[in-house]
Amino acid sequence: MKKLLSLMVVFSLLIGGISFTAPPKASAASDLVIKTKQGGYVTLSNIVNVVKIHSVKLIPSEYVYISDGAVTLKIVGDDPQSIINYYPNGEIYSDELIQMFVPSREKKSIDVTGNEVVLSKPGFYEGVVNFGSDVTISTAAPFIIQVVGDSGGKAEPASTPKKEPVNVSAKPTASKVLVNGKEVSFQAYNINGNNCFKLRDIAMVLNGTEKSFEVGWDGEKNAITLESGKPYEEVGGELTVAEKFNSEKATLSTSIIYLDGKEVKLTAYLINGNNYFKLRDVAAVIDFGVTWDSKTNTIGIDSSTGYVME
Repeated sequence: MKKLLSLMVVFSLLIGGISFTAPPKASAASDLVIKTKQGGYVTLSNIVNVVKIHSVKLIPSEYVYISDGAVTLKIVGDDPQSIINYYPNGEIYSDELIQMFVPSREKKSIDVTGNEVVLSKPGFYEGVVNFGSDVTISTAAPFIIQVVGDSGGKAEPASTPKKEPVNVSAKPTASKVLVNGKEVSFQAYNINGNNCFKLRDIAMVLNGTEKSFEVGWDGEKNAITLESGKPYEEVGGELTVAEKFNSEKATLSTSIIYLDGKEVKLTAYLINGNNYFKLRDVAAVIDFGVTWDSKTNTIGIDSSTGYVME
């Protein structure tokens, strides 16, 4: 118990000592996404595992994001405020009752130059990013990152995105889909092992929830626009499933996608005039929960939770 109480004191001091500096605006990316209530967000590359921390009230972050090499952290949003501390000898403490991050005494402040920073040295990085003048933990994007493996302490560029094939075969998704626990029928396809959905279908089922988003189309710019937190306006044809639902040929979409006015990189395939997106990619940028139950072959969409990479 004495050890636990001492840890609580450490975390209280850690939270109370947060200060902020303001890096410039950032461009969007499509890796693991940590969103804020203010509209801005943080992306992390190279994350291979996420560990839930049960003692969430003691520290800002509910998770430890684990990588197997250097992590590129990008900040996207207006008027960002940030701090990152590096703990080379930190650890994840756990027993039968509690699990938490324990920072080491040795600490170094990490500066964010430009719109991103590369975290390459092994150890733990604890930080928080806030947007605007309302600087509070409850509206911020907190994170704890564990970098496993050594990149020599050198900043490395973000990894080159995987090149998607231009023409592919799309098979009807055989999985059942539950939205907030209720079964919903979608005309969805499996493309290269990923379940792909129409944006308007997803927007339709999330309409009226805390994860509502609007979908727009700019024909002149060949651009799809997404606006988070706004009600979805129906255009007709949403959630329509064809009687004969067969395999189709799909072509890589060339449309540009904007989220809240900023470009995001999402892979989409065009099937019979409709763009289909990987469900997990959409979940990451809109920040809703996605689960998979292999025993029942069931996909879950949950508007009450945020996206967690599996």
